[in-house]
Amino acid sequence: MEIYLYINELLKAKNMSKKSFAKELIKLKPKLKRTNATPSETTIYSYLNGNREINIELLSYICNVLNISEQELLMGGGKCDQRTQKQLIKYLQFHSNESELLELNSKINKKENILETEIIKLLSYAPSDILSKIKVKLETYKTMSEEF
Repeated sequence: MEIYLYINELLKAKNMSKKSFAKELIKLKPKLKRTNATPSETTIYSYLNGNREINIELLSYICNVLNISEQELLMGGGKCDQRTQKQLIKYLQFHSNESELLELNSKINKKENILETEIIKLLSYAPSDILSKIKVKLETYKTMSEEF
């Protein structure tokens, strides 16, 4: 899952509008190295709509607004596609040493498989009405993924 899609999921889950997210992000006054300026509300909307790639320098600020870790954001809640993995590697090169980069890169694929296996094992304990809700939600995510 691409980062901007995961951010949008988190915004929905937290009942936060894109406008309020943009305002909170701007309040933190992140400065981009290239322009030495805080991104405008319009630029932030472009990030959230997937029209612009999110600048690496903004990740820690975004996490601050969403109250999540950078790793959670970059992993997209456990679903990390190839493009996001490249962004993660780029981010880590910017912020980490080489050994941390190699270690996290190898964990990305393992984590997905472990999480899926754990969930499958636990499904047998869920009541059927919960399973139905999970199925509907997963089908929604599938449709969203196919649209992008």
